[in-house]
Amino acid sequence: MKKIKLLAVLLVLTVLGLSVVACGKKEETEEKAEIVDTTSADVSSPEDIDIAPEGMIPCELTGEWIDESFKDQRPLCCMIHNLEVAMPQSSVGQADIIYEMEVEGGITRLMAVFHDYSALEKLGPIRSARHYYVQTAMEYDAIFAHVGQSIFAEDEIASSKINNLNGLTNSMIFRDNTRVAPDNAYTNSEKLADAISSKDYPTTHNESYDQKFFISKNDYTPEDGTAANKVTTAYNEGRKPWFEYNKDDGLYYRFQYGDKQIDKETNEQLAFKNVIIQFTTQAPLEGLLIDITLTGTNDGIYITNGQAIPITWEKDGIYGVCHYYTMDGEELKVNKGKTWITIFSDAKKDAITFE
Repeated sequence: MKKIKLLAVLLVLTVLGLSVVACGKKEETEEKAEIVDTTSADVSSPEDIDIAPEGMIPCELTGEWIDESFKDQRPLCCMIHNLEVAMPQSSVGQADIIYEMEVEGGITRLMAVFHDYSALEKLGPIRSARHYYVQTAMEYDAIFAHVGQSIFAEDEIASSKINNLNGLTNSMIFRDNTRVAPDNAYTNSEKLADAISSKDYPTTHNESYDQKFFISKNDYTPEDGTAANKVTTAYNEGRKPWFEYNKDDGLYYRFQYGDKQIDKETNEQLAFKNVIIQFTTQAPLEGLLIDITLTGTNDGIYITNGQAIPITWEKDGIYGVCHYYTMDGEELKVNKGKTWITIFSDAKKDAITFE
């Protein structure tokens, strides 16, 4: 299959949107009423929303129906080990959103975001935090679970006042003796609930919470996109994870280390309705640690239903909420379902390929 470099894709797709960008990216128009925030109880027109089954509400992270008892529940964000020695991971397939970002030495770490974390029998392996993951967890008004942290993350945890659960200082974790430390730290729903209760953390959103995603009422395929049946995000020569599109179910299946990425608890491959690639500026810090700039604005790509389109993103302040925009300046509508977000250096755009 023909490989398409990202830069060429962006050049073609961006030209299609340039004529309308001049209207202003964030200009409010009446057309924006067509974009539905499925978590809002104040949607004005009945034709814009589905009728909820009795006792159900749309999940703020996926738009899919969940029990109304989860209304306004704060998500859990959990740091997940992603080296090959950590495979297969446990319960990551239950996450609504997964972030992947580089840490030191060219490796990546995941942050799994759960709206419902009440039925996790074994989650992990859990590893240490980095400061940019703390900043991202703050976007969701989330409770943040990790085992240790970098010196910069320690400062970020203190300054952000994030409600965090550090497995090194409480009883949140248990050890899997079939694995070797530090690759054997896990948690479950019972331990999470006990740790949250012991910290007296609130479990519902504060009044100022700003919903992150607009979720489309109807499943759609982006217009004027480029084919995205296989998407490879090559961080470096030794780290080239990819996604393969299955047109039968409309999902992107995740691969890494030359094989399927499997959830050990279900033996199922990780699969996502949406993939977002978010380009950022990255720079070295002390030692091998790096900094990732998650504020301001930059480019990105939205991938769904076999098509990829260029987007932009914007975030005001390190504890603000990142929002995504189409090239005509409207806030991006994502399809209902799980989302994978790859944070990727804008200096390596050519390392992303489509087939």
